[in-house]
This record gives sequence, structure tokens and C-alpha cells, in this order.
Amino acid sequence: MSLQVIGAGYGRTGTNSLKEALVILGYSHCYHMEDVFLHKRGHENLWLNVSEGNPDWDTIFEGCKAAVDFPASNYYTELAEHFPESKIVLTTRDFDKWHKSTHDTIYQHGDPPFPQIITWKLFPFLNRFHKMANACIWKRKDGKFFDGEFLDKAACKKKFEDHIADVKKTIPADRLLCWDVKEGWEPLCKFLNKPVPKEPFPHSQLTDGPTMKKMSQVFAVVGVVSLVAFPVTIPMFTCLWAVDALFLNKTPKKKKAG
Repeated sequence: MSLQVIGAGYGRTGTNSLKEALVILGYSHCYHMEDVFLHKRGHENLWLNVSEGNPDWDTIFEGCKAAVDFPASNYYTELAEHFPESKIVLTTRDFDKWHKSTHDTIYQHGDPPFPQIITWKLFPFLNRFHKMANACIWKRKDGKFFDGEFLDKAACKKKFEDHIADVKKTIPADRLLCWDVKEGWEPLCKFLNKPVPKEPFPHSQLTDGPTMKKMSQVFAVVGVVSLVAFPVTIPMFTCLWAVDALFLNKTPKKKKAG
């Protein structure tokens, strides 16, 4: 199965709403950062391989009809080339609103402050996920995307605007939809040649932000407890890393043809 729709918009530009909308339109499964974090074991390792120049797109997107959000959106050019029949949707949003939303939610997970960072370093999967997020998104060192400058708002705004311009320049107009989720079903359905559903357009960004903030608070509490009780928790974390190394830290393998 090949990707039919690729989201080129940054996370927090309405990508979760786009994912839900695409599923309603029949593009299931739709790959999202949520898959890396919650549903697809070992995909953080596959994306670390991507950051090192060794992508295995067919394994990453096996069984998927669409892909949106980070980290996939940061590789839209490579994906558009690998899946030449796909259409590209560039979700857009006011920069100031996007920056605040991103800072308060997903940035806290990708480049977590103290004491959250303790939790991310101590738990094996979270440690790998943290490395992947920095390598593919926040501190990607190839002159593209944030390059470690997300907190420099002026520099970040330029990169945000440059990304939009690059997508428009790179992707042919007949293959690209520049779209704000506030526009709803009509432009998206027209672009994808799908009938407009009767159900309301999903606006999940209104609910997932608070959930992410609560998650950050939980990680902060766990970090403080782990630090204060570290002498007691040393055996626990030693066992946790051993179990992860033996059984959990597995990278999906490319299936052999035939």
C-alpha cells in the first residue's frame, strides 16, 4: 500500500484534525506522531535511521494510506518523490498562535525542561523518543526546519515562513492544497475528489492541547519523585533498562519480497 495523502504542515497546524478528517474520508490508516509515541513499537528507531540518512519508507508506512504531522511532514520532499501518485496537503496557521500552542504542548515533549527531562532520560523508550524528536524536528542540523532555534521566535518565524514557501515552490500546484482547518470540508474534499461528509468537520486541536499539558505535568511529577528517591529507584531503573534492551527495543524489519 502506498501513501495517497502526505501532510506537509508542521505539527500544531491542525494536523490531528486533518488526520481524523482523512480517516473519515477513507484514508485509513493515517500515520501521525501519535503512532510513534503510542502505537507502533520501534518506530522511534526507524525515524532515527531516517535522521541519519537511511530511510525505510515502505516499512514505516506499511498499511498506511496517509501521513501527517511531525516527523513525516519534515520529510515531505522525500515522501513526495517516493510516493509519486500522492497528493500533498499543507496545513497553515497564524504563526503567533502556532508558536504558543507548540511551545506549550509538543515542544515540552521534544525538548523538555527540568524536571520533566529527568523522566525522559530515565525511561528507555522516552529517552529514544527524545533523541528522535531532536534529530528529526527540533535540532535537525541540515539548515532546514528549526535547527535548534525554536525558542528564538524571530528565527523560528522565518523558518516557519520559509517552510511554507519551500513547499509551494517544490510541489506542483496541481498536486498541492494549502489549507487552514478553519476552511472545513469543502476545499479538502474538492482537492481529494471526495464527497463532503454529512458529519461535522473534526476540530480535535481544541481538546488535545489540554491533554498534552496534563501529560507534561505528570512527567514533571515523575521526574521530581525519581530524583528525590533515586537511591531507592536505582534497582527499578536498572531492571527497566535491562528488560527494554532484551525484549522491547526492537526495530521493525523490512519484509522480504515474495
